[in-house]
Amino acid sequence: MKNFISICCTAVIFLICFGVVYPYIGTFAEGDETSGYINNVQCIREINTGEELSSLASSDTDIAIVRVNGGGTLSLGAETAPFDAQDFGGAVPAFYVDDEASAAAAASLIAEQSPYAFVVSGSAALVRQVRERCNTAGGIVDFRGRELSALNMRNEVNENLAKSALVAAGQLNAEDVQLLKKLFVNVYTAADSEEECIRALACGADGVLCPDAELLSEALCKGAETGIYAPRPFVVSHRGSSQATRQGRAYYENTVAAARAAYDAYHPDFVEIDLYLSADGYVVISHDATLDRMTTGTGSIESMTLAQIRQYKVDGGLGESAEYLDEIAVLDDYFEEFQNDGLMFLLEIKSAKTECVDAALALIKKYGMEGRVNFISFDRAQLAYAQSAEPSISVSYLTNGSEYDTVSDSFAAEVLSEVNPLNASLSPNWESMDAAGVRVLNRYGVKVNAWTLNMEAAFFREIRGIGYASYTTDYCGWMEKHPYSIDVPGEIVVAPGESVDIEAQLQSWSGKTEEVSLSVYYVSDGLTLADGKITAGEAEGRETVVLLYEGEHVFGSVRPDRCRYPRGRRRKRGAGGRMCRLGFRRGFGIRGGITVGRGAGSRPFAQKEKSLTWRWTGRTSYG
Repeated sequence: MKNFISICCTAVIFLICFGVVYPYIGTFAEGDETSGYINNVQCIREINTGEELSSLASSDTDIAIVRVNGGGTLSLGAETAPFDAQDFGGAVPAFYVDDEASAAAAASLIAEQSPYAFVVSGSAALVRQVRERCNTAGGIVDFRGRELSALNMRNEVNENLAKSALVAAGQLNAEDVQLLKKLFVNVYTAADSEEECIRALACGADGVLCPDAELLSEALCKGAETGIYAPRPFVVSHRGSSQATRQGRAYYENTVAAARAAYDAYHPDFVEIDLYLSADGYVVISHDATLDRMTTGTGSIESMTLAQIRQYKVDGGLGESAEYLDEIAVLDDYFEEFQNDGLMFLLEIKSAKTECVDAALALIKKYGMEGRVNFISFDRAQLAYAQSAEPSISVSYLTNGSEYDTVSDSFAAEVLSEVNPLNASLSPNWESMDAAGVRVLNRYGVKVNAWTLNMEAAFFREIRGIGYASYTTDYCGWMEKHPYSIDVPGEIVVAPGESVDIEAQLQSWSGKTEEVSLSVYYVSDGLTLADGKITAGEAEGRETVVLLYEGEHVFGSVRPDRCRYPRGRRRKRGAGGRMCRLGFRRGFGIRGGITVGRGAGSRPFAQKEKSLTWRWTGRTSYG
């Protein structure tokens, strides 16, 4: 009886929507210099000894977890030490608490010495206890050793004033990780080996808890001179707009017809719609407080009943030249239309009435949409009310962004002082933020969602180089220039010594498919690779494989403002110009999508070029 090796292939990006990763590798002239940048995957470490604590100052650790005892000192194995923020270098302290006494001690440390630190615990109630005393701190709930659905994790995280979940290796599959990320929850995955790091990254983890920073760096740059990982941000159809048309005419914003056309044509992850409340309690979808701009009528929405509002139609402001007239929508219409689809919703609270939030929450529960919605708003009071009325649903604070200076020493403190008391993520105008600002906020557990990118060059530049969690745009069709998924067989079982070929199918955002070939880039120890063939070893088990897909897609010329490198890597500026050659790589991963990069495949970049060759690198996790 032969032993068999099971190679379980899950659909690459289709499963997770997405864990496409966007690495970009640049080659510079001799003497050219640029600042380093990897991505926004956080390197997390548990500090258990004094030696590990001392190493933080010289490491690339983003978040350092350390246990606090009831006496208010750090527990470092058999030793204890007083807390000193200077010992943590650039890492954000994360105080792990196990009981009431250690929670009280951690709250005192945070309040007195480190107001933006994290509190971490396997008891969500203890996280809440500390966060109620220290509302500018961050919260992480440790779910290791517990079995919960992704949605229940979201509920427990948010209800206890945390924004992050810490899970064990393999505890969540890619679908679960992506769902939590869409619901604005950070997912931090523990990993004790390089392969577990690879699997965590392939699932799309926001951060990896590993024994040392080098382990994660090795996984990030496996087999490459340079490697850049950045999970694909989620695409948001702004007011339902896209590039879908009817008889050559654009659909009108904030109509069900527009949202349906956008979803059917381009499969955005979210639709963003605006909420007001009619005089008789219906949640009306409109960007403006009045009917004047977009409909055949006039008047204040919140002073009219739904019957009065629906005397009029949406004409897009075209008046008599309008070829189509759509009904003014209410939130019920959207939930009924998309109840059986995968579309998620960003609900922007425009109304200043708390009753509007109450009415929206009633509809969310009526249609079972609890796992498919987030609230966003410029109105802090409304977000606070939404968070108190239904703590399980995530919220994000909309800003114009001009309030913040990302190069200021007080930048992080200013943002955290606004969003953490709301237990919110941040949604700034895209023009007001940069990569450094996003990375700083991500290190503190704050997701950053950009609005509204309507310039194609900027759209691709920002996706390449910034690392937002989501991008809102009126032009979802631009994503058609990038593969939506690469699908592979569901399961492959091979006998010892047997070789296997893996067939793949590329799917575009509009649903078009084509057969594509993949080359093998890396295999784990239980498999061998020779002449591009994967051959099973003698031991039964499950293995990890890296697959490479190369293809060409065309888009308008984009000349990046600057090129980013992994932290610690530098290139020097030369007299011949800042950039002489730029190569792009894009990654897809089964269970998420991670990427490895190498200078090979780079090609001269000319400002007037209209097509660029892209390389997709995917780590495919089997089992």
